Amino acid sequence: PFVDSRDTRVEGAANIASYPGCTTTNESGPEVLYKLTLTQQTNLRAFVVSLGDSDIDLHLLSAPNGTDCLVRNDKVIAQTLQAGTYWLSLAQYAS
Repeated sequence: PFVDSRDTRVEGAANIASYPGCTTTNESGPEVLYKLTLTQQTNLRAFVVSLGDSDIDLHLLSAPNGTDCLVRNDKVIAQTLQAGTYWLSLAQYAS
């Protein structure tokens, strides 16, 4: 298990503005990006908790950009992943 309690309202970088592989939603707020390198098939369960006026969305990526989005959800992603490299982007929704 891994836990990170950063606040995307004040931390992260605003490098990915959209995730067209998964959604047309404006995701231009800051994101925090995590790299996952898996050596074997792995069951992944990732979730986010949005507090206060934050609205964090979770994206599973096959490359560290928004165009290679595999799955998006506003709370939980549960996937069986093959060996390889993936990225999780926790992005602040921008209205």
